[in-house]
Amino acid sequence: MATEVLLDTNVFLRHLLQDHPEQSPASTALLERIESGVLAGWVTPMAVAEMVWVLSGSTYGLTRDDIRDGLSALLELPGLRVVDNRALRRALELYASLSIDFIDAYHGALAEAAGGVVYSFDRDFDRIPGVTRLTPEAGAG
Repeated sequence: MATEVLLDTNVFLRHLLQDHPEQSPASTALLERIESGVLAGWVTPMAVAEMVWVLSGSTYGLTRDDIRDGLSALLELPGLRVVDNRALRRALELYASLSIDFIDAYHGALAEAAGGVVYSFDRDFDRIPGVTRLTPEAGAG
């Protein structure tokens, strides 16, 4: 079995954006090695969240649909283990379709998978089908 390596956010960003003359081709080559089975890679939910944050920021300003489509394609890459893959893929869909914060979308996807209840003051959760938002009450025991 191929050695499993952790990939940092910037490797994915350089590949997606093709914006650096040396780092972009090197990142693409690394992902091709993972896709072909020479290496096995893995990525964390924190890296995916950072990618969303960077891609949606003022420097790149990609649309939510473009972010969802680009990152979803990466999460499907053969040879890449995505920690919490199902929740991340659902979060990307919620992020794009409901225009809610990515972290709320991720927590909503986790809540969906765990019975559908989340305690929060954030009304974004009210927009996620299958999720019930409860509000903490002072003095409740």
